[in-house]
Amino acid sequence: MAQAAFEVNFLTEDNLPSYHHQLLASFGRDGAWRTWSHRWTAEEGRHAVVLRDYLLVTRNIDPVALERGRMATVQQGWMPDKTALGLMAYADLQRLSTKELRAERDRLRRQLNEAPRDRGRELARAAAHRQQAEQVLAAHQQAADRLPPGMLRWLGRSDQPARMPGGLAVATQQANRAHDRERELRQHQQRRDGWLEANAHLGPTYREVARALAWQQRATGLAVEVDRPGYVLEALGPVPASTRGRRAWRQAAAEIEQYRRTYHITDPDRALGPEPRDPAQRADRQRARTAIDRVHAKQRATDRSRDAQPTSERPTQPRSHEQRGRPGPERAAG
Repeated sequence: MAQAAFEVNFLTEDNLPSYHHQLLASFGRDGAWRTWSHRWTAEEGRHAVVLRDYLLVTRNIDPVALERGRMATVQQGWMPDKTALGLMAYADLQRLSTKELRAERDRLRRQLNEAPRDRGRELARAAAHRQQAEQVLAAHQQAADRLPPGMLRWLGRSDQPARMPGGLAVATQQANRAHDRERELRQHQQRRDGWLEANAHLGPTYREVARALAWQQRATGLAVEVDRPGYVLEALGPVPASTRGRRAWRQAAAEIEQYRRTYHITDPDRALGPEPRDPAQRADRQRARTAIDRVHAKQRATDRSRDAQPTSERPTQPRSHEQRGRPGPERAAG
């Protein structure tokens, strides 16, 4: 699994011709964007060289197979379904560490939380309530048209709800309130649409950061599963056999490894090291501790379900040859 993660990362980094072509096609070949595209390509080329040298020296992957994969990837090319802004975000995220990606994700999430709340469902309900109130008001008005002439002249004195008959006044008030409520919600949704249009870049950037974090976590979890350092096994226990248990184990192992790399933990016995004092580090430590507790909870649930399995459903030992050959009471009686 770790070899697969290395190979995927190397092939991603080494596909620079396609990336470089798409960046120049999107941003242009003149001005500052051209300089930036060339600079980014040069920095990513360093990453590809380091990964290639490491894989060739350690022989973790067959060099012939690696070269064939590189040729196939480069020949296939890369045709992104991103805008120019999405391309820039994708290129910029390649250089960030896990800690920086999380900080960027949290920053984008705070900005997205500033958007006016989506009240589209409330607006739909308010529009339906307004239509219903208008129908009730129309019914009362039709009934008022059938009143005696004297009452009609009384209605003509004023259109204030307080001077109207009870049912018509209540229907008028309800219709007015329904109109006001719908207008208020519609104005709120218009403000939300304007905010989203002005900050249209936040959503795609946030999704790119989330994808990059998820990829890093999967790759780290697979690598730790192969290496299985002692502090991880001490904290999590052996790798579960079930698919869900193995997935939770990998996620917790990735959290442990990323925490140790971020805060330079070198304790060979304790997975998370000593209790920190920094609030930010304590929050990250608690995140890793929660992932560890989740693995333990899943393991306890698996043990309880195994212990609660009925005896009749458990596998039984086959009978011996003597027992199979012994006749039953009916056959013995003839």
